[in-house]
Amino acid sequence: MKFVKLIFVSTLLCSLPFSHLTARTNPSQPAKTVLITGAFDGIGKATAQAFAQKGWQVWATDQSINNTTFKAYPNVHVLKLDVTDEFDIQQAVDSILAEQPNIDVLINNAGYGLIGAQEAVSKEEIQHQFEVNVYGPIMLTQAVLPSMRENKQGHIINVSSTSGMRAIPGLGTYAASKFAMEAISEALASEVSHWNIKVSVIEPGTVYTNWANHSVLTEKSVVKDYDKLANNLQRYLTKRLIEGQPPEEVAELITKVVDDPNPHFRYQTSHHAREIASVKWRDVTGDTQIKQQKIFVEELYS
Repeated sequence: MKFVKLIFVSTLLCSLPFSHLTARTNPSQPAKTVLITGAFDGIGKATAQAFAQKGWQVWATDQSINNTTFKAYPNVHVLKLDVTDEFDIQQAVDSILAEQPNIDVLINNAGYGLIGAQEAVSKEEIQHQFEVNVYGPIMLTQAVLPSMRENKQGHIINVSSTSGMRAIPGLGTYAASKFAMEAISEALASEVSHWNIKVSVIEPGTVYTNWANHSVLTEKSVVKDYDKLANNLQRYLTKRLIEGQPPEEVAELITKVVDDPNPHFRYQTSHHAREIASVKWRDVTGDTQIKQQKIFVEELYS
């Protein structure tokens, strides 16, 4: 059985008109600091560049870094960070705070998606999915919060997905990780509001990224009945990503969300994402969504 690990970089075309979002334009304001995970490709890279162009001090982190990626931006600082390593996380935050008075914005962007039917995914695959997509963002958030509380301000952006609203067949484990982050974010938003710390969740659809270079095929020898589903879902997602939103457009929106003095908790990425949200919240029984997914799975098997 083939499974695919996909690096999902999420789209962020918010559900409200851009006029709701006001950019910070006062040049006399001191440069602020943003920490971005998964910052060397796709949305993460474009977002780091967008913040750099606005004069922010940007800490661009990733598991693998290239010192030439942001060579044109002297205010971008690259830092190796494995979000599954608690020591690595604390060391990264400490090194930033040694140079900056505080971390104004944390963008938890790093993550990947595991493709595979629930009957066939292994315990180890599930565990690693949660280590990257859930435990990592939690640990990093815990590491930056003391500084934010001390400064009585901050903004945490957790990049979720439309899979945080629904679980399509073959992406159940990935969706479970995003559902978890939505729940954690919802609790966190009220827990830290006393210190003027904001929390926003981004529910992206697809974005045009170099998906092929980030996919890893792993061979599974069990439950071969799901082979066709997994392989066809892989092809479907590849096509959707190619047709996705440009990451530069997404990055521009993220900066506007951060600049908004009264940001919303939840943002959908596009008209399609808002349709998914509409179905989710309109039909409390969940039947409409399940019917749609049954049709989709039959198409994958056809």
